[in-house]
Amino acid sequence: MSKEKIPTTPAILALKANNAVFTLHSYKYEDKGGTRDKEVSTKALARMLGVKSITPCKPETAHKHTGYMVGGTSPFGTRKPLTVCMEKTIADLPEIFINAGSRGLLAKMLPSELVRILEPREVSVAI
Repeated sequence: MSKEKIPTTPAILALKANNAVFTLHSYKYEDKGGTRDKEVSTKALARMLGVKSITPCKPETAHKHTGYMVGGTSPFGTRKPLTVCMEKTIADLPEIFINAGSRGLLAKMLPSELVRILEPREVSVAI
């Protein structure tokens, strides 16, 4: 039986460079057209950030700034430094799974690792 090949992504390299404690988990990626447990109130997020409005960017714009394809976007190892906002309740979870820079690849870690490395701005905008 062959061993599964895990890609080395900029996100994984960034996590390793920051001595993050994480494990990788792969899954079969299927584009489900944006099915999510929670949505983000863009009005509330814009208010919290002190801007008039916020809209999701197009996939090509996301790729240009992050280096990742939609479905594989990670906040770690982006091409350009980006402000990261995190729903504040995430910090209370026992563990999180976050994209590791490739479609179908997640990093499991403590929320404190994400906070330590990214220093995200905590927001309360989930609806």
